Amino acid sequence: MVNSLVGVDAVGVARKLLIASTPSVPYIPLTLARMYAAPERTLVMPNHPIAYKTDFYAWTQEQARLLDARQFDALDVSNLVEEITSLGKSEQRELYHRLSSLLAHLLKLTLAAQHSPQELQRAGRGWRATVKTQRLSVAKILRENPSLRTTVPAELADAYAIARVEAAAVLEMEEATVHEICPWTAAQVLDVDFWPDA
Repeated sequence: MVNSLVGVDAVGVARKLLIASTPSVPYIPLTLARMYAAPERTLVMPNHPIAYKTDFYAWTQEQARLLDARQFDALDVSNLVEEITSLGKSEQRELYHRLSSLLAHLLKLTLAAQHSPQELQRAGRGWRATVKTQRLSVAKILRENPSLRTTVPAELADAYAIARVEAAAVLEMEEATVHEICPWTAAQVLDVDFWPDA
């Protein structure tokens, strides 16, 4: 067979032999394979404000890459400012929600002890568990964000308004019969040893 290859395109013959020996695998020339291959994935960032609104994840990745590369002039500064501000507010909102739940359960313990001992007997254990877990969560938030500690008194006042409504509804009491102002200090609310019904 070698003698028959003289003067013949050896590559062409080799291709034909390869194709003939592997009938289950179709032969696709490299030029065609490139044409049909999936396009390479890259994050192409269009105009920042559009990307920010249309593909937030891609926008965050691009901003992180630009920051890491110290390409400060290319950053989407106005939206970065908005997002960083929002991150701080989300921590403050989390504190508020934890305090609302904590206060609602402290209030339910107090009101049930005074007005509904059978309800305290039935649900008191769960309420105490919630108080404990919320105190731990609040402590963690304050450990990770010490500057939020100064906001606790104001957050407590706002959170109490929600807690008051919730506790009155659960215990089927008129809201007017529940203190309008939080009866405990911030220190008492956060103190793991403080129990209003004790």
